[in-house]
Amino acid sequence: MRQWLLWMLVWGSLIPLANAQHVQIEEIEKMANGDSLRITYELISPLGDLGYEVTLFARLDTGLKQLTSLTGEFGEEIGPGVHEVVWNAKQELGRYRGKIALEVRALPNFYFITPESGQLFMQGKAYTISWYGKNSDKDALTMTLYRDDEPIDTIATVDASNSYTWRVPRGLDSGEGYRIRVSGTDLSNVDAYTSSFSIQNKKYLKYIIPGAVVATGGVIWIILAQNLPKPFEDIE
Repeated sequence: MRQWLLWMLVWGSLIPLANAQHVQIEEIEKMANGDSLRITYELISPLGDLGYEVTLFARLDTGLKQLTSLTGEFGEEIGPGVHEVVWNAKQELGRYRGKIALEVRALPNFYFITPESGQLFMQGKAYTISWYGKNSDKDALTMTLYRDDEPIDTIATVDASNSYTWRVPRGLDSGEGYRIRVSGTDLSNVDAYTSSFSIQNKKYLKYIIPGAVVATGGVIWIILAQNLPKPFEDIE
């Protein structure tokens, strides 16, 4: 066991992650029982308080092994900062006597970048739905349109991407309560909904009145439900 501990101290590793965040092993300390190690690591992230799924691995002479005999701060919803994990090496590896390199990996939890909550979508126009985290850029994801809790239509299946440009179909009912569900396979285990948004099927038009007509001059905006002759013009 003492030989294992020496090799672990020498081979403690730094694992770079996407978007400049990284997790670094700060210290590996032998516990009093001689069978376990206390591993201190720091998770640094530019994404604020977003939670991560943290897993630990050992690189052995026989290959890479995910560690399971663990207690402490690992698993889902681990935030940036300094954390501790205790690993029972004897229970995990038995009589193994080779080299060991420890790795701590952090995968960002899944979240949507767009759309924003309450965003207004116009029929016939294209909008980018984007997301990040949990191997979503490596999985085949199904996008389904919902209104409240009822599925309306399957939008698309997106393969190995973090975004999709959706053209809002004409004919959808106007109103609030729309969401998009994104679900994946066991590769990512993604199953999440966007924030609620609204869909509008009316055109917004503007009418420009000369300044002489209005005491203060300038522009008056009028919302109409149909196309009108000039001087009305569509707002894109």
